[in-house]
Amino acid sequence: MTASDRFVVTVCTDCASAPRHVWENMPPDFMLALAGRKTVRKLGRGDYLFHQGDACGAVFRLLSGVLLLRKGDRDGHSVVIRMMRPGSTLGYRALVRGEPHTVSAHCVTDVVVCHIPAQAARWAFEQNRALEREFAADMVRNIDCVEDQALQMLTLCVRDRVLVLLHQMAGHFGRRDGDGMYIKTPVSKSDMAAMLGIARESMSRSIRRIENEGLLEFHPDGVSVPSVDRFDESVAAILGPVGTAAQTSCSFRTPS
Repeated sequence: MTASDRFVVTVCTDCASAPRHVWENMPPDFMLALAGRKTVRKLGRGDYLFHQGDACGAVFRLLSGVLLLRKGDRDGHSVVIRMMRPGSTLGYRALVRGEPHTVSAHCVTDVVVCHIPAQAARWAFEQNRALEREFAADMVRNIDCVEDQALQMLTLCVRDRVLVLLHQMAGHFGRRDGDGMYIKTPVSKSDMAAMLGIARESMSRSIRRIENEGLLEFHPDGVSVPSVDRFDESVAAILGPVGTAAQTSCSFRTPS
């Protein structure tokens, strides 16, 4: 736990992260017991929710902010593999497997999570099978989103993959400036290349192509968008209306 952590008790029936039917007909003593065992945890930008190799001490629901999932190799290099946005669940797979976390969760913004200690989560699932099913269903939905997005990305050229990823980031890290926008990217170009499954050299060539088209201007800490309308139209042309809607619902999400 870091100095920026804060803990607040909340009531599950007021939470939008679980459908109301999950809590229907639950005994009041169960609700009170669960409320007393879980907390809302606030972390600052730069903090880690957990590290790769840590024992699974809790299940988390991301309520606000954005997290990067990082995976280290044997040489100590860390690569960003996913971005997580509000509504995502973290720690559930490690809890089910009974194994340590296989990734680190790094806060790239201020973050708020619902923190359910592992022992409390197991107790709650035993007491409320609907809750357990909802967590499992959420994990399956997220896996479906990740698979659909990965398949979609494989059909795109490198230039289009870069544009789609930056369009996703714009929703959380973009700041409008008249007709344009500045996207303060939370990851390096090398990390972006790893996330897209492309070589750094291919990434560099695509950046030059995009800049020559006048769509974006790349800087050390971010990307300038001269015309948001043109950027939106370019991504819509890549994905189509259905793909753009799916991107909005699935962006950054994966079970952890």
